[in-house]
Amino acid sequence: MNDRQLEQELKALAGKVRLPQEVRESIEVEILKERDKEPAPTGRLITRRHLLWGGAASAGIAAALLGLAILGRPRQGNPGSATAGSDNPFVLRAYAEGVPQGDGSVLTTKFIGTLGSASAMDDGRWYASRDIDLTCEGEGIASIEYSLSGPHVSQAAGQNEEDQTAVGFDALYNGEVGENEAIPDGNGTASSYTVTYDGQADDERAFNRTLYVMFPADDELSEAAELSRQLYDATGFTRAPSWEEAVGQAESNVALSKLLERRSAEILASTTLTMTAHLDEGGMQTHAYSIAPREDFDEVLGQWLDSQVEPMAAISRYRDDPNHADVYASALDDIRGIYSQPPDLFVLTEQG
Repeated sequence: MNDRQLEQELKALAGKVRLPQEVRESIEVEILKERDKEPAPTGRLITRRHLLWGGAASAGIAAALLGLAILGRPRQGNPGSATAGSDNPFVLRAYAEGVPQGDGSVLTTKFIGTLGSASAMDDGRWYASRDIDLTCEGEGIASIEYSLSGPHVSQAAGQNEEDQTAVGFDALYNGEVGENEAIPDGNGTASSYTVTYDGQADDERAFNRTLYVMFPADDELSEAAELSRQLYDATGFTRAPSWEEAVGQAESNVALSKLLERRSAEILASTTLTMTAHLDEGGMQTHAYSIAPREDFDEVLGQWLDSQVEPMAAISRYRDDPNHADVYASALDDIRGIYSQPPDLFVLTEQG
């Protein structure tokens, strides 16, 4: 990750989520320490969308998503580790480096991350996005087109107003623009986009590519979000929560996060990712993959999220307590370690 990308994510998420000041400050400071970055550049930092947390989202999950967006995104593997040959001029690196499953699918690594951002929108729907690594490798390739298909993809382009569920790509610009300058397009929110093969690294530096879903809230989600909000509002900004209150806040936010993760994964399971390589000498080759959550998705995700409860509670409870400085420092170390090792949650199956 470059420093512009880090700074944009920090400012975009920290500025738009509803997050206790002490938690936001400590996470920002510690992440910056971890990355050993310089202070933020001046200028207007831009994202293509606004995250509308409002009253529906609460402190713990916002803090978790802030950390995940910075530390839990898919990491690029070792260049050249995927294999391509004359009969297969290009490969999706995450698929080539994945772990084959018994049913013909591949458990991908560093491909689709855990939720990097989530928000309750003004129209009553939820928005949830995941960072993706679609790096391809091969020879004799001019450009690569990525496209999504499935029952909910057309809504991403505004073509199906009756279905409030949507799936699409998003592109968050990582740079700065002047007050009167336009944001570079980068194909924006769309169901497909194209990059040149040699320009993949430049595209990664310029844009943070995500895979997002939007879906209507249901009673279970609304109740979980309301409980989280109520538990946070019980302490607000006026005082540090007690240990019992901090644990309750963290547990309620983990419960909400589990619901958002599962709902968005179920929607992605109806989606097919297609990659078309346009070759230097003419012609094309295509790979299509169905996306699905791993069989033990809930168990693996649940263990990872549950492990965050105690350190997040300690961060919230002891941030300004000099008598527990060692507990606070240990919790920061624990949460950094958890965020830096997100689980691999998705499998790909190549379509014939």
